[in-house]
Amino acid sequence: TRCWQLLTKYIPELAMDKTAELTQQLKEANEKLAQLPGNVDEYVEFMSLLNEVLDGVPDTDRKYQYIADLFELLNQHEVRITSTQRNAFFELATTVNALRTQLQFSQESSESNVSRFSKELQHDIPQLYKDVERVAERLEDKIFENPKAKRAEVLERIEEIEEMVKAASSDAVRYNRYQEVLKMDVTPFEEVEDMKGSFQVKAKLWRSIDAWDKLSKVW
Repeated sequence: TRCWQLLTKYIPELAMDKTAELTQQLKEANEKLAQLPGNVDEYVEFMSLLNEVLDGVPDTDRKYQYIADLFELLNQHEVRITSTQRNAFFELATTVNALRTQLQFSQESSESNVSRFSKELQHDIPQLYKDVERVAERLEDKIFENPKAKRAEVLERIEEIEEMVKAASSDAVRYNRYQEVLKMDVTPFEEVEDMKGSFQVKAKLWRSIDAWDKLSKVW
């Protein structure tokens, strides 16, 4: 019948489209998971991807079963399919198994990565404290208390210190995020907040003086 002719044409095309789409999706995930993290930044991205793929496993299984059912339907009704279509489904099945194997390996390696990167983070945090100390030392410079100091020089130093403050603040936020991902105790980094406060006081003072001076000249 006309209806059956349409179905025998439509179902193989649908099966092929769904097969190609899912195969490409799973290959991309597999390739990304195969790139093991080399540092904490990469580990955070890797774990985010791993969790995303794991959360999507039920949906992947559902899509795969749907495609398998389409090919089984074609087989039951003896609808002829091409070797290209048959090979495409075989490639999908192989890709699904490869991804399952990769997921298992990634989960097993995550524990060793946690230990490794936790140690790296414990090494990086003392360096952050040293950076904060350097900022504190620079803020103690007598030039900031000298009303006769050259303003251009003072403002230049403030800009230099500001970059250091931004870097240390960014590191503190990043390390806290890493600690959460690695399930470590989160360090409050109160020294970083104190550093930011001390800097802002001096920066605001000298920048306000400079702004006021420029404004008064306009008047």
